[in-house]
Amino acid sequence: MRLKKWYISVLFLAIALNSTSKEVDSIRIWHDMYHSTSPRIVAHRGFYNYPGAAQNSRASLRNAIRLGVEGSEMDVWLTADNEIVINHDAVRDGVTIETSTLKEVRKLKLGNGERLPLFGEFLRILKTSKKTHLFVEVKKHSTRQRTIEAGLAAMRAVNAAGLKGMAEYMSFSLPACVALAKEDPSAKVYYLSGNKSPQELHALGISSMNYKAEVYRKHPTWIRDAHSLGMTVTARALNTRNAVREMIEAGVDNMATDFPVQAMDVRELMTRNKK
Repeated sequence: MRLKKWYISVLFLAIALNSTSKEVDSIRIWHDMYHSTSPRIVAHRGFYNYPGAAQNSRASLRNAIRLGVEGSEMDVWLTADNEIVINHDAVRDGVTIETSTLKEVRKLKLGNGERLPLFGEFLRILKTSKKTHLFVEVKKHSTRQRTIEAGLAAMRAVNAAGLKGMAEYMSFSLPACVALAKEDPSAKVYYLSGNKSPQELHALGISSMNYKAEVYRKHPTWIRDAHSLGMTVTARALNTRNAVREMIEAGVDNMATDFPVQAMDVRELMTRNKK
């Protein structure tokens, strides 16, 4: 009977995937289908693989919240006039974000037609979420100090909006991670570069790590070592079912992926099989 129910669910999912958003509310269907919540799933740059959305768009964050994933990742930059905006790359359509003013940057458009988002707009959307956390990646700016300033500005904006505890932070910049952890020792701060052991990060006051699966394969004790230190472990770029399955079995706490529905599907199936 359990197998039959699972087959019906998968068939329903296939129908939703092959229908337009006008024909069926696929996000609501997926939200209702999946119940497992561990390890947490983080939609990389939001749930953008859906009609009407784009990477790092307001739509992608709203989609992630409606889908019910535990996290939605995005990337922040500080403009020349100290405004926090969201984009992955340093340059968009020929405009270098950190050396441009907000007025110049706001002329830029995303692939779905949205204007380049402000961080404050994402925070207003985040206030509608009861489950999905915002995973804030602080991009490496042209100088170490500017990267730190961007990270602290984002953290302070989150706290000023009354959303402390709903945002988690990460960066490839080790100094930025150290500064964020010092600013708020209770915050989850993830180092991204993959070249520091859990022991090294813990000694710096950094509570979490976010590495690609290949790093954990190369260092098979690091997940266990991190947990023994009370740290949180994320595996990212998990864009195949096998990679998701592997990292669930390895015991990570979070899985970042460009395909959150696929990850939810694998997580749910593995949870059911354990029962």
